[in-house]
Amino acid sequence: MTKAPSSCHENDVPLTGLSIALLPEIIAHLQDLAEKLKKGPVFAQEIISLRGLPMTREDIEDLDKHLGHGEVNAKVEVAGNSDVWETSYSGVWRVRHFGTDDRILVDDIVIAVIPEILMAHKDDISASVLRMNDTILNLQQDGIASNQTKSLD
Repeated sequence: MTKAPSSCHENDVPLTGLSIALLPEIIAHLQDLAEKLKKGPVFAQEIISLRGLPMTREDIEDLDKHLGHGEVNAKVEVAGNSDVWETSYSGVWRVRHFGTDDRILVDDIVIAVIPEILMAHKDDISASVLRMNDTILNLQQDGIASNQTKSLD
């Protein structure tokens, strides 16, 4: 999941050093998040877009090696496929969105408690309340209908 296909970035040359150069920026965002969390819940996120940087495939692989893998992996299937995984550093996530041809469209490092892509949208939650109420109502009606049928036998 973390290995970028060769079609990810145009340059196919050895390491440029950008993978190591990004680490201080990541730690600065992570320190900021840690400070904000001391005051209460934080739902903001900082995003570092790797697609906008002149990184080679080898740079991306090197960065992923340094960041490692954590305990959380998710696949999101909305408007294309997305892979989201926690790195070995809590609060540092990798988010990769794929196009219909499986090319990587977005390749981000997200510094957050949880990436926004994994958070339920308020409209989806409201719709779920309605759907669950309908499910309960249908189950109750089925239960009543079943009991009425049994009493007629």
